[in-house]
Amino acid sequence: MTEEFLMKKDKKKLVHILMSDYTLDSRVRNETVSLFEDNYDVDVYCLKSETINKNEIREGVSLRRFGKVGGKIVNFLTAYISMFLYSLNKNIDCVHAHDVTSLPIAYLISIFKRVPFIYDSHELWSQAHHESSSKLILNTISFFEKKIAKRATSIITVSDSIKKYLEEHFKVNNINVIRNIPSYTHLGKYDIFREKFGIDQNTKICLYQGLISKTRGVELIVEAALNICKSNDKVVFFFLGNGDYLEDLKHLVFEKDLTDQIKILGFIKQDELLKYTMSADIGIHAIYNSCLNHNYCLPNKVFEYIHSGVVLVVTNLVELDRFVKENNIGVTFEDNNSKDLEIELNNILNNDKLFSEMKNNSIELAKKLTWENEYKKLKKIYGDIAC
Repeated sequence: MTEEFLMKKDKKKLVHILMSDYTLDSRVRNETVSLFEDNYDVDVYCLKSETINKNEIREGVSLRRFGKVGGKIVNFLTAYISMFLYSLNKNIDCVHAHDVTSLPIAYLISIFKRVPFIYDSHELWSQAHHESSSKLILNTISFFEKKIAKRATSIITVSDSIKKYLEEHFKVNNINVIRNIPSYTHLGKYDIFREKFGIDQNTKICLYQGLISKTRGVELIVEAALNICKSNDKVVFFFLGNGDYLEDLKHLVFEKDLTDQIKILGFIKQDELLKYTMSADIGIHAIYNSCLNHNYCLPNKVFEYIHSGVVLVVTNLVELDRFVKENNIGVTFEDNNSKDLEIELNNILNNDKLFSEMKNNSIELAKKLTWENEYKKLKKIYGDIAC
């Protein structure tokens, strides 16, 4: 036996299950890489897709893909079966289910292998939008989530409001909050927008990054931006990302003759994204309160903005409103109200003292809100279940 084999044999074997092809999931990446670096042997079971179907090793973590590429139901069912069969002759010490779609197979493997399992609820699934699924399917999945989740050795989620809801819904008290704080930060200072587009230092840069879709409030931001730009030539708005509203957005800005002040750059690679974020002054997040899952969310984007030292302007959803106001790192505006967004943006744009105070608070908060600190909670959970 080689020394490498013996060292691997001594490590605890963790299986994380994710019912997607795992092209990008920062939460799964953060957790699994940190566990690997903490001397765990980590596999991620995920799906084959038309664009990616091979096993790979990513940052020390083994990605194993399962399922027949085709319709979603066929893909899931064949993946469940092949994941289960593959696991039968493997040494496994703990199974970690990412979101509700991973629960059935994670629970089944944990029973047959007689090992603990963790349920990682990335969102409040039962209270989210699922337009493409029938009510019967949604109710069935919600029923099984409740039945299976309460059997988990430990449950983790992303915000205090979701924790409270799930504890009441599942009738459990073993839920921990591990927030989506990024581990992928950049050292140094960046000023990409000003350097690339010749913007002077006295002009404020407002940024939206993410899905370019009306469901994410992009139309709301554009309405506010159009009005602000009419009376203020010392502000430029940037939109980063892809989505179904991208072409309409480009056409609207061109039609209004505001291409100098509203710029749409499209998709930016993840490993470069935060360099752009760090080049902005104000980060906007305008998601609608269209479901309880949105109202209780505390998304990655908020922490990316904080770690980039920008001032936040966000919808007054429960978690976002509390978080921003408690830390005095920005302002909130009334849900689905472009006029209120315009007013709050102008308040910051026209008050240098307020802007500087909030920016400094954001920079200081980023020093405390690190993935290294957040990971300590996950490390303790695994330690408590003897993994």
